[in-house]
Amino acid sequence: MCTWRNENELWETAWAKTGEAGGSFHSWSVTDEHRPTFCVWELGVVCHEQQAWTRYLRSARDEPARLRYLQDGHSGVV
Repeated sequence: MCTWRNENELWETAWAKTGEAGGSFHSWSVTDEHRPTFCVWELGVVCHEQQAWTRYLRSARDEPARLRYLQDGHSGVV
């Protein structure tokens, strides 16, 4: 679950469910219960990386695809 805090911060809490049937969701704390993840100014970079990784996962995942992923960069306005 993500929320906006202050003017430009994205915060998240991970939730998990124990057991295969029934049970309820509870927050899954790694450090703090609700923690900052990204500033709004970083989300363009995060989006580019997510799209590059998705392209790699949908590829043959061979050496040329791995190199394309590693060399995938962005320049310009985000």
